Amino acid sequence: MKNRAFGELNEIGQFAFEELAKVIPSFVRRAEAGHRHFQDFRNFSLAHQKLISKFYSKYLGQLKADSAEAVRLVDFDPEAETKLLAALLYSHSGLTLQQIRERVRALPDSEKTRLIEETVALRNHRRHKPERGLEMPFYTFDILGDYGMYRDLQRHRMLTQERQPLTTRFGYDTPYEIEDAGLGAEYHETMARSAEAFETIAKDFPYEAQYVVPMSYNIRWYVHINLRALIWLTEIRSTPQGHTGYRRIAQEMFRKVEAAQPLLAKYMKFVDLNEYSLGRLSAEQRQEDKQA
Repeated sequence: MKNRAFGELNEIGQFAFEELAKVIPSFVRRAEAGHRHFQDFRNFSLAHQKLISKFYSKYLGQLKADSAEAVRLVDFDPEAETKLLAALLYSHSGLTLQQIRERVRALPDSEKTRLIEETVALRNHRRHKPERGLEMPFYTFDILGDYGMYRDLQRHRMLTQERQPLTTRFGYDTPYEIEDAGLGAEYHETMARSAEAFETIAKDFPYEAQYVVPMSYNIRWYVHINLRALIWLTEIRSTPQGHTGYRRIAQEMFRKVEAAQPLLAKYMKFVDLNEYSLGRLSAEQRQEDKQA
């Protein structure tokens, strides 16, 4: 935190260091501003950011985003089925992983399909977690969604993710409740004023300008995730009580995998593709019934 570009984060980092130094000084001593390791790490971090930023400005700075697609499947493993089955079989053998992969690769497609479908059939509900072998296939998604839904989806940790800075340049989401309540004009005016404030501040303070971006504005981030973690994410984030925004993202992630690898998408059998106007209402009613 003390290496971030934001002054506020630097202060929070320093406050945290001072409090931790009172109880676990040996664990945090290298985070002291004057410590040689801290200075070395800060210099490394700043040099790295400067190098990447300079390269981006030179070769990509003039480009514009070519898509406003909410979810794009950037890449996936074409040998996912072979790697998955080999990993499932590995603990039942005394063979090397390479041997098993070569043997599985040579099997008839019908046999590989049969085994996958039979393992899929064993799942009777989403709490039946797939085996570790499903961590072999991977998928990379480029996602565009509002900052509020990002904050929810960001909490899934069994993946690699990176986001871009907050901005008002990717547009924003308008909840239907705003329009239904007759507040559309006021809402859009507020969002436009926020965008104007962002552009004004960003001219001199590009990092600090992010503070004026409302959570309904869109942000772009990528997710690199294995199939086992993706099953968990898409199934739990598509449940009826979930927020409409991140439910759409979870549903679209499933659809992208289904289009690319329909056989493996069968593992995500409890993704809820239905639409609900007040999906959270039933969950809140159940909670009230328990408290009654």
